[in-house]
Amino acid sequence: MVTKRRVLWGAAAALAVGGVVAVALWPSTVTVDAAPATRGPLQVTIDASGETRIHDRFTVSAPVMGRVGRITLEPGDVVERGVTLIAEMTPEDPPLLESRTTQEAEAAVSVARGLLGRADAEDAAARTALRQASAELERAQTLWTAGALTRQAYEMRGKEHAAAEERVRAAGFGVAPGEPLVELGDPSYLEVKADVLSTDAVGIRPGMSVSIEQWGGATPLRGRVERVDPSGFTKMSPLGVEEQRVSVTIDFKNDREAWTLLGDRFRVEVRIAVWEGRDVLQVPTAALFRSGDQRSVYVVDDDRARRRVIGVGRQTPSASEVTSGLDAGALVVVHPPETVTDGGRIAVEAR
Repeated sequence: MVTKRRVLWGAAAALAVGGVVAVALWPSTVTVDAAPATRGPLQVTIDASGETRIHDRFTVSAPVMGRVGRITLEPGDVVERGVTLIAEMTPEDPPLLESRTTQEAEAAVSVARGLLGRADAEDAAARTALRQASAELERAQTLWTAGALTRQAYEMRGKEHAAAEERVRAAGFGVAPGEPLVELGDPSYLEVKADVLSTDAVGIRPGMSVSIEQWGGATPLRGRVERVDPSGFTKMSPLGVEEQRVSVTIDFKNDREAWTLLGDRFRVEVRIAVWEGRDVLQVPTAALFRSGDQRSVYVVDDDRARRRVIGVGRQTPSASEVTSGLDAGALVVVHPPETVTDGGRIAVEAR
């Protein structure tokens, strides 16, 4: 009787241990988020920062040699033809010239032309140095904010920028014929200039539609690419990396009333549509993962995850075009965790 009872207890213990082992080895269920493959419009854009500028600018220059009084006009003042006084000049009286004086004057003119050319070169060099100093100061500001630059180095960039400004002002003393006095423009005719990476610029063409965003209004403005510059330039990124960039000019397609609050050199964000499709099979880009050289997704098959190799076309940060391997309506796992395996148990999280 005792032996029989021991056998029964042993069998029960073995069953209990077996049950624990079975539960431990039973594949666990992973909770996942999922979204269906859908058909609809897809737009691939190149995004960049830009600024507005007056389309046509006109420079009023000094007509003769002389002294110019203080110009009281301020940026944004309205100028009316025949009404607005831009500047008052006191021209220098030319002396009476005899033959010898004429020859000396001609020689002086020749020298003056040489000096003018040198002054123009110095002015251009000073302005180039100022642009470089401004870029260095902007980069230093970013690094200082991030804690990656010492105060001494940051203050040094500020002093170099101030010195560059002084050199530009020094180069502009004195008024000769042709010296610019003021710049005029019509603020009702604005355009946007955006600088994009040269690798992106090769895909941009005049006429492409543009969405102008973060300009201060409630809805984006519409624009179109007017011009892509044929040459690029080197620009330092905030992280100190040299980049080749190309300027893209964008015209507004909205009526003037839509962007009446914008002015010259206002900051905006642009999205240039380089490709658009109306009926595109697509899945969230976050559903894609690499398996070797192929792109795959996990398809929800009842309570199992099935790895499916698919063809991928154009992509955006939010959606990717599916060219093969998937049908519309298929449910795919978004942001698949590492614990999801092919054939593994899953449970779709309710939304």
